[in-house]
Formats: sequence, C-alpha cells, structure tokens
Amino acid sequence: GTTAIHGTGNGDNNTITGNTAAAGDVLDGGTVEYAKGLHSEGIHAVAFSYPVVALGKARIRIQISAEHTEQDIMKCVAAFIKVRSCK
Repeated sequence: GTTAIHGTGNGDNNTITGNTAAAGDVLDGGTVEYAKGLHSEGIHAVAFSYPVVALGKARIRIQISAEHTEQDIMKCVAAFIKVRSCK
C-alpha cells in the first residue's frame, strides 16, 4: 500500500497511513510478534488484537511527535517493511 504522512505541523495529530485493512488481515494472530520485530528494529510499537479490537482487525500503534525527524520516520517505515517481509 501507499504510505502518506498527514498533518499541518501546528500541533495536530500527524498520521502515517497505508493499507490498514490488509495490515489487519496479515497481522491478526501474529500482532505481538510483529510488534516485537519492530522493537528489535528500535521502534516502540504496541500491538492491539482480539478482543481489544474486532477479530480480523488487529493493529500496530506507533506515535510520532514534532520531535521526530524525517530520518526517524523513514527508519520507522523501513522497519515496518523489513518486519513485514519476514512474515
């Protein structure tokens, strides 16, 4: 899926979005392991899976702040790609 970064930089929430439906399908049942893989790449990520979210809708949550640089964000995107390719 395509990744985009949204936000004005004026204190609102900035979001990296992608193909979240596909991510939920891939991650359900392996979300904790996926988050552990991100942690091993230096990315703090929290796994949410059933029963916290609907079955088949597992999610990984990260938070980006104004202190993160473009390089930090690219490292995060690269970590997602690397961990997903290992699945």
